[in-house]
Amino acid sequence: MDPDRNRRRLNCPVPLPIGGASAEVTRKFYFLITPMPWRAQQYHATCNHKKRVVDAAPNGIIPPPPRRAMDPDRNCRQLNCPVPIAHRGGGSAEVDLKATFSYKKKQVWPRTKHPKPINPSKGEIMKHLSGKILIALFAMLTIIPIMPGTTFAGTTKLNYANFPPAPTFPCVQMERWKTEVEKRTQGSVAINTFPGGTLLGAKGMMDGVIAGQADIGCICMAYQPGRFVITNGVSLPLGIPNSETGSLVLFDLFEKYKPAAFDKVKVLTLFTTAPTNIMSRQPVRTLEDIKGMDLRASGGAAEILKSWGANQIGMPMSATPEALQKGVVQGLFSSLEVMKDLKFAEDCKYVTMTNTVVYPFAVIMNKAKWNALPDDVKKVMDDLAREQAKWTGTYMDGHVNDAIAWSKETHGVELITLDADGVKTWNAPLVPITEKWITKAEEKGFPGKAIVDDISALIAR
Repeated sequence: MDPDRNRRRLNCPVPLPIGGASAEVTRKFYFLITPMPWRAQQYHATCNHKKRVVDAAPNGIIPPPPRRAMDPDRNCRQLNCPVPIAHRGGGSAEVDLKATFSYKKKQVWPRTKHPKPINPSKGEIMKHLSGKILIALFAMLTIIPIMPGTTFAGTTKLNYANFPPAPTFPCVQMERWKTEVEKRTQGSVAINTFPGGTLLGAKGMMDGVIAGQADIGCICMAYQPGRFVITNGVSLPLGIPNSETGSLVLFDLFEKYKPAAFDKVKVLTLFTTAPTNIMSRQPVRTLEDIKGMDLRASGGAAEILKSWGANQIGMPMSATPEALQKGVVQGLFSSLEVMKDLKFAEDCKYVTMTNTVVYPFAVIMNKAKWNALPDDVKKVMDDLAREQAKWTGTYMDGHVNDAIAWSKETHGVELITLDADGVKTWNAPLVPITEKWITKAEEKGFPGKAIVDDISALIAR
């Protein structure tokens, strides 16, 4: 092509040649190719442009401003990249005045060299096929006895969305569930996980899964107490001692009532947090200390904080660190694994152990996706449901203990415990909360008293 066109394409700052001395300019620009959403790689193109130019003009020559980085396809079109889009694996490109182009690739699949055509005789064909058949029979006889009784056909790919950051326990259980499903289906199911709200956020998770924006999602029912009445019953101050107990209570409660709020999805498992406690910048030793404090909390915790004289501030957990630093809240009311997972121990130097309530979670799946699964895959997921609830609860309890120890050792966090009289003092204002919940539930047509009695019986069991 003509040099001027190349110059324009590469945004070369050298003016058009009109005689005189020579000048050499090297211009580089960078662009990104992102073959996957979470991976970005950088490549560059260069223009080594030698032109004959006159001495500087009286007022000087102002080169055009550099362009912003463009999308990779546009850059490759401008540079006449000969490499197919699917094979752009990385490297550098150089262009000179003659518009020659070289692209060094990190990885390009080699083209298959097809053998020359042959015209075999009938005997050669039979000999070739008989060898193939013997090899196939040998493989079947060797492999099939090793395989488990259930066989799986085809490969199913599923997207699993989660809203908390990757280190938190809802995402840890997500990765464990993914691993178990892929292993138990012998690789016939492949699951892509998306933590940290990269696919769906917390409040849009339920409707997003129903709409098919994600195949699987993890929801916290406490974020929508009016939508999930029955399962939010476990968030009442009924004395659930730990996450393992809470997770199994929630699972069994769901199995008994099969709430209509979940009719549009398939529930794969359920679990709860560990009991909630107060994390704060200032020490909270008595009920008088908490009065008037602004604490981040969600769901039914609002009623609890109100009964203690504190103010509930609703916000996503991911927004809480900034709210703490800006003084929007003075602490939070949640389970204690976040002291380590989200580094709240850096700001909250005091923890008051109230062990009050738990927050319920559920893993849900798009109904159409579930119905399309093979029966053997459905059985694997159904068999894993209660096991996953128990595993998550056990993991959570151990992780909370680790977070407490880490917070005390690393950041000098003080743990404030209540004696027997203190526990009674803190719990007394909470009794009306359960009674009020029963009344409201029954007004909406739910058997409020029976639900509370069932939860209490499941805790004792």
